[in-house]
Amino acid sequence: SNTTYQTTIDDAMLDEIGLEFYFEVTDASGIPKATARKFIYRSIPTAGLMIPFTKFGGTKESYELFSIPYELKNNSASEVFKELGAIDKSKWRLSRYQNGKNIDIGAGLTSIEQGKGYWFNRKEKVDVFFNNGTITKANQATPFTLVLESGWNQIGNPYPFNLDWDDIVNLSPSKNLIGKLIVFNAEQFTLTDESNNLKVWSGGFVFNSSPQRIELELPVTLKSTAGGRKSTPDQITSDLTNRDWFVPLTITQAGITNKATGFGMHSEATLSKDYFDEVVAPRFINYLELYTTRSDFFYPWFARDVVATRNSNTWEFSFESNLTGLVELNWAKDDLGTNSAQLFLFDPNAGVLVDMKKSDQYRFEPRMNQALHIFYGASDNELSPSLNALNAAWPNPFSGETNLSFVVREKVSKVALSIFDILGKKINQLAGGEYNAGVYSLEWNGTDHNNQAVAAGLYVVRLEINGFIYSQRIIKK
Repeated sequence: SNTTYQTTIDDAMLDEIGLEFYFEVTDASGIPKATARKFIYRSIPTAGLMIPFTKFGGTKESYELFSIPYELKNNSASEVFKELGAIDKSKWRLSRYQNGKNIDIGAGLTSIEQGKGYWFNRKEKVDVFFNNGTITKANQATPFTLVLESGWNQIGNPYPFNLDWDDIVNLSPSKNLIGKLIVFNAEQFTLTDESNNLKVWSGGFVFNSSPQRIELELPVTLKSTAGGRKSTPDQITSDLTNRDWFVPLTITQAGITNKATGFGMHSEATLSKDYFDEVVAPRFINYLELYTTRSDFFYPWFARDVVATRNSNTWEFSFESNLTGLVELNWAKDDLGTNSAQLFLFDPNAGVLVDMKKSDQYRFEPRMNQALHIFYGASDNELSPSLNALNAAWPNPFSGETNLSFVVREKVSKVALSIFDILGKKINQLAGGEYNAGVYSLEWNGTDHNNQAVAAGLYVVRLEINGFIYSQRIIKK
């Protein structure tokens, strides 16, 4: 028989979006029948909603990254921000990162859309309201689709509740092409922090490694997924004994810290961009970067560079920053393990070589075109440096002994390391013969070839490798 039932739905039955429901009945013969699924969506209050901005002042401290989790009937940027009056960068600024740069309202930014993030800054405390929209009409059968263009995307949360980024990515068949969620550090004014929490009314930056756009579904209900993404560098040991290892690096300058860089090896990695690599995030206010370059990839600046497992490798890093002052680079030397592997950091500008298994930091005054090289060898005879070099003597000046070290690039090289006085007379030869590729270190105790102490003064160290000359001055006190 046809029977009509009536039920009342109160506000307590609705979640942040609304209510998805259906009715199921069983007839006398035990056959279940169900109605079609129906949806009740929350509405925006008649008085409107205020975008929850908390900062103002018109300085770098008052920048906020925001998104709007509602579908606006009129999403014109000028309409949404009409309370602020005419476009005036001296009073307020609205911009968005797209096509590789930040685009301002009035100069290419025209609309406010769900799933996209925006930068906002205001000099005066003017509240921004809207009342011409609806809640996201998404449900279990029809989730919101977030479009990720190739490269960096400034995204926003389209829902009125927080989202777990890894849960979302794990559901995508393109999960190994989608990078981590990078969020704004409002204390350092940098884009180097990683997060798994895509907050309501907020957003972040995500990199799409594919040359094509990716459509990423954001379910309104997320369930635990089996397996998840492959191990990331953060989950790989730094012990060089293993085939798969990763060494995180921390860069600090002027009180700003970047923990988003590092290097390593993995048996499933490749020379070009893969899941284990991370590229440098877009620049906003402050930037502090250490990166390698892969010219075969469309976005060639790699903050994390993981290569296929091998017996030797050289990483050539470049340093760039808009800050000033001494730079400190740190790593956890105790995590590198007890093994025969060699790991050296070389600063070609200063001629400084650091054994990364013996020291856990390097400080330097950055220069134009600042480079840092890292040499790895699975054992002491498997280093394969990318250059020949004479490293800076230490200490210099010296009174007892000074350490002299040098780098040899080619497998079999003819090497001579000699000491000359200020008149150009050779007074001692400390090394000579054929050397394999690697890093070598020895001490000079300030004596001549007869083992007699030389007088205090200025001397020249000369290194010859396959006919090429490298020299530096040292002082004996």
